[in-house]
Amino acid sequence: MELIGEMMKKAYLVNTNTENTVLINFRGHINMLEIWIHYIPFSNYRRPDYVKNMYLDKKNTEKNLKEIIAELDRLLKDEK
Repeated sequence: MELIGEMMKKAYLVNTNTENTVLINFRGHINMLEIWIHYIPFSNYRRPDYVKNMYLDKKNTEKNLKEIIAELDRLLKDEK
C-alpha cells in the first residue's frame, strides 16, 4: 500500500528533522499498525501525545493513513 510507504518516509523525516518522535509498530500476526507520536523528545516515562491503532484489513485504513500523514506533514511544516 503506497500510503504506508509515504507515512514511513514522513515519520523518518519527522524523527530526523524535528524534536518530535514517531514510533511505528507493525503487528503482522494481527495485521495492525500502531503509531505513537511524542511532541517533545521521547521519554519512557511519558505517554505519547498522539496514538493511532489500525487494522490494515478494515475499510477505514486509507482514511486513517491519510490522517496520520496529515499530522506528520503538520509537524514537518511547524519545524520550518
